[in-house]
Amino acid sequence: MDNNKSITGGKSGCDRIDPEKLFAFLPIRSDSVIVDVADGFGASTLAMASRCPRGKIFVFYLREEGLERSLDEISDSAITNIIPNVVTPVSLPLGSGTMDIGLLSTVFHDLFQRGSDQEALREMKRVLKPGGALAVIEFKKVMGIPGPPIKIRIAPGELDETLRCAGFIPAMIQEIEIGPYHYLSLYRKSDKQSE
Repeated sequence: MDNNKSITGGKSGCDRIDPEKLFAFLPIRSDSVIVDVADGFGASTLAMASRCPRGKIFVFYLREEGLERSLDEISDSAITNIIPNVVTPVSLPLGSGTMDIGLLSTVFHDLFQRGSDQEALREMKRVLKPGGALAVIEFKKVMGIPGPPIKIRIAPGELDETLRCAGFIPAMIQEIEIGPYHYLSLYRKSDKQSE
């Protein structure tokens, strides 16, 4: 499998995520430092930038197309606190314990299919501050578009088991519907420095 090719074919549907529902649960402050690993640039990324004007958002894409689109959007919107790049999520160019929030935006199913999900979760755990939030946005496991084939989609219970095995602690009892095609699962890194 081509490691730079998205299983969804770039049809992430991120523009159909309700930012208000998302931000009702994300612990964003005006000075938050966020890492967002994304399949495509969406309205929620722009909305996050306005919610943390004194912070920074490091957006990393799996594919070059996501970077190109984000550069256009950032330029058109005159945003200065989003730093986009293309990088593998198993090796983020960020310091350990420096991020308040980690966001995996419609990419976990790709990572899971490639067998790099545990490496990516270890890397997210490394860059998050103790107590930092990990938010995972995924497609509901239902037929239809946008999104990957149903056999590739990850049900909330399966995602929960994977994140708990990686050492993340649930911040919410259940997934949160954030649009017609997506759900949010919210976790946190342990407050203990050694974890």
